[in-house]
Amino acid sequence: MNLPEDLLAAKKKEKTASVLGRVKQAADRLRKLCDRVVLLGIGGSSMGTRALFGALCDPNHNELTRGERRRAPRIYFEGDNVDSDSFRSLVELLRAKCTDPTRTATRYGIIVLSKSGTTLETSAALRILRREAKQFYREHVDVYRQVVVAVTGDGSRLWQIAQQDELPPENVFSM
Repeated sequence: MNLPEDLLAAKKKEKTASVLGRVKQAADRLRKLCDRVVLLGIGGSSMGTRALFGALCDPNHNELTRGERRRAPRIYFEGDNVDSDSFRSLVELLRAKCTDPTRTATRYGIIVLSKSGTTLETSAALRILRREAKQFYREHVDVYRQVVVAVTGDGSRLWQIAQQDELPPENVFSM
């Protein structure tokens, strides 16, 4: 019940080492490095972000120019169902629009949320998108590691994948 106050108090005390500070740093990094971000999650893992996105962003946010979006990335929500048409369309969009991993305007990032790391819909989407991203960033692994963020439970399957991909600690959050 006191979570908002506790998070803000920790941010005030611990600054960038706090959970809120780390989240802000990850968000700033994605804003700087990517023009598109795919959020993979189901249920509570994505509902809060969807609610904030709907409340705070223009209904046509993803259609606006980067300047009109105040440099915020376009945001896509996936991994919450088994609709292969929707996901295939997103992958095709990323392949068509994200063509140069050295340029912010043609790069994408991934935020994956799964406490267990084994949720079927999210895991399936991650498996495909991770393969796509590794192919896209193949010669720029350092960029890949900066644009993928995992939010999961300690020791979960997703945590293990983050370790395999050598994501930096600031890109792996425990829930």
